[in-house]
Amino acid sequence: NFPLDLAVVEAPSTDG
Repeated sequence: NFPLDLAVVEAPSTDG
């Protein structure tokens, strides 16, 4: 899980 979605911190982004 890369921290690409800094705006959506509540949701764990899995946009590898």
